[in-house]
Amino acid sequence: MALIMAKLSAIIPVMVLLLAFFQGSATSSASSAQELPKVMAAVSGTLVYTSTMPVWNVFSPNNYVTTTPQSPDLPLMFYNPFTNALLPALATSVAEFPRNDTMLVYLRKGLYWYNGSATLPFTAWDVYTEFYLGWKVFGWYSPYLSGIRVIDATAVEFAFSTWSPTLPDLILSTQISTPYSVWRTLLDQVQNATSAKLIALRPRVESFLQPPWFLGPYYVSVLPPYVIWHLEPSSLLYGWGTVFPYHTWQYYREVVIWWTGGVGETMDDVSPTGINWEVSDLSPAEYQVLQTTGYALELEPAYNSWGILVNPAFYPLNLTGVRLALALAINRTEVVSSWNADGLRVYEPQSIPIGFAPYSAYPRWLDAYVQNFSYDPARASQILLSLGFKRMGGLWYTPQGQQFKLMLLLPSQWTDMDTMGENIASQLTEFGIVTTTRSEDLSTYESVALPAGQFQLAIWYLPLYQARSFSSAWVAGNWWPYDLEYVSGKGWSPNESYPFQWPNGTLSYFNFDDWYSRVVLEEPMSAAYNASFSQLAAFLSYEIPNIPIAAGFYGVVFDQRAYNVSWLSGLPNLTYQTLLYPGINPFFVGQDTVLYWFTLFGIGPQGFLSPLAVAISERSVSPRFAAFLGLPTGLSSHYKPVAISLSLSASATTVRTKGAVRLSAQLTYANGTPVARAMVIFMSNGTWIGSATTASNGVAELSWIPETPGNATLTAAMESFPSCVSRSVTITVISEEAATSLYWVPYLIAAVAVGLGIFWAVRRNERPDRKKEDETPQGSVPWESV
Repeated sequence: MALIMAKLSAIIPVMVLLLAFFQGSATSSASSAQELPKVMAAVSGTLVYTSTMPVWNVFSPNNYVTTTPQSPDLPLMFYNPFTNALLPALATSVAEFPRNDTMLVYLRKGLYWYNGSATLPFTAWDVYTEFYLGWKVFGWYSPYLSGIRVIDATAVEFAFSTWSPTLPDLILSTQISTPYSVWRTLLDQVQNATSAKLIALRPRVESFLQPPWFLGPYYVSVLPPYVIWHLEPSSLLYGWGTVFPYHTWQYYREVVIWWTGGVGETMDDVSPTGINWEVSDLSPAEYQVLQTTGYALELEPAYNSWGILVNPAFYPLNLTGVRLALALAINRTEVVSSWNADGLRVYEPQSIPIGFAPYSAYPRWLDAYVQNFSYDPARASQILLSLGFKRMGGLWYTPQGQQFKLMLLLPSQWTDMDTMGENIASQLTEFGIVTTTRSEDLSTYESVALPAGQFQLAIWYLPLYQARSFSSAWVAGNWWPYDLEYVSGKGWSPNESYPFQWPNGTLSYFNFDDWYSRVVLEEPMSAAYNASFSQLAAFLSYEIPNIPIAAGFYGVVFDQRAYNVSWLSGLPNLTYQTLLYPGINPFFVGQDTVLYWFTLFGIGPQGFLSPLAVAISERSVSPRFAAFLGLPTGLSSHYKPVAISLSLSASATTVRTKGAVRLSAQLTYANGTPVARAMVIFMSNGTWIGSATTASNGVAELSWIPETPGNATLTAAMESFPSCVSRSVTITVISEEAATSLYWVPYLIAAVAVGLGIFWAVRRNERPDRKKEDETPQGSVPWESV
């Protein structure tokens, strides 16, 4: 009997496995684990947050919606100033009626607000709420916007007192952050308020504590100094996939934005702390060191042309000729060399007074109206002599006999500009105008010294310094005249008319307010638009409120293992800049963050096949998206069509409802190499049933549990690769009742197997012809050991 039990103990584990197989209870094994890249993006500054602050209220002065990079809320459309093009986001299309001064915006269906646990449908009333409150209470888009109304749940109409070709771009690129149901009570009060009551309601609107609802593929939690973006549930992501067809967010489920607490970055901010994406102002020497640690560096045009703001309230800086002489006395190549390192140019000299950087694509016909302030100390001396200045002992004196001295104000935290500012002061001193420097803390510099005019010369940005292209220069012009007034005390005023001389000698007047009011009503690139910018260029060249010095580059520092951008090489320059660093573009996405790398532009981890790269190589990018990116119809030969095959197999051809079947998809290139880290979509009868990512062997697996009986036609497709679809596999799904009626079959088989095993063991043990152990011939092996 002991022998029989020993035999049974060996047979039972096999029987258990057989039962599990026949019952179909074994689920498919998970695909090989892959470590998702950890996103830690750094932002300079200090995060101020408490739960009682109305940070998600777009009307609050210190909100997180219009302050990057906290809010994931999307605009109606994305605006790209490189190409002056729009791309649908929350809206699908727009109908403009200039003759009627109206614009109809049609909204996307199937999108939802999300707060981490609950949803609200996105409708036209949400759009109405934001623009109505902004227009009525805060004067948004005055004096042009005259009304807004809801047509239905997916359409809203804007009315204008005067049609402006550029105003739709400003409206459409506005983030929507006001759920109607949350704001309804305040909205009703504003709708029924008189003009006097609207003024009284303004503080209530500004201080309203809006709960954290988000309109995008990510929602947010705040744990100072971190802002954490969480990917929404897959049920909601399906809708956002219509907005972002080339997304790679499956690899970046959590994004940590770290406010580092300082305005300047150092080497300590990057590698040792886990930061793997940062827009940095490291020194060239630090950049060179960083590149040896596995981090990549892309120097992107910053479009931050800067120079010296001149305060005409101080004599002799009120003389146009003196400002011209100063502009000619500075060697800009020497200035930028004081900061640049060998082989790494972070700044380029700029010698024109309008904010089109040397690397920008502004039309060259504008050069006829722009004065180039190239280094010419001899001419600078001649100008001063013609004005009655005298040079004695190497120093310049005013016509009144006073020594010509200047003070240059510098922002203490801007190390690069401080360094170059010291070089400027040294050059002017060597020229004979003794120039000293004074550094101010950045907060005092911007909030006190500049607005109060407490300076003679100061480092500041040039007019239109944010212009990405000539066609979108009106965007930069939106705030520049007022920015100039803000930082120059009584020196310059937007509503004052200044005399100036055109290059041909014609005299005219320039008024900042009149100029911008005219530009926003002009079609970009039209004759009137071009004439307005010609006037601006001529005025700045004659009056010289700013002396141009340099234009810089941002250092986009990132761990190339987490973000693969190598495929961007060979793309047109403006497309490259758009894809690599969208956050610096005003009115583009409103976010100064890595987020749009893996939502809009399909940038993924190292070894990942970018869906946008595939679409470009296949020539399958939609015409509108291509125009938005600036992609030409014929692309570089660098992008060859990609050939990928997809096969699909199933672990069974018959399965009962609520049972499991393992689906396995194999992705390979034409040469047989597996395609790793690609997203595969599985479908049953054309309906999505799940997604999975291919492992290093190119295999993506999914465990599917069917719910209804019948024949299921299963297919797999590579996401964002239209031509890559598998052949179908048909599986018969048996109902639970039918499967139950046959439930006894595996047990019967198992019982028969056990019985036969016992019978066989006993029968063999009692064989009559078997010899006893003591009769075993010497050298033979006992039967039991066999």
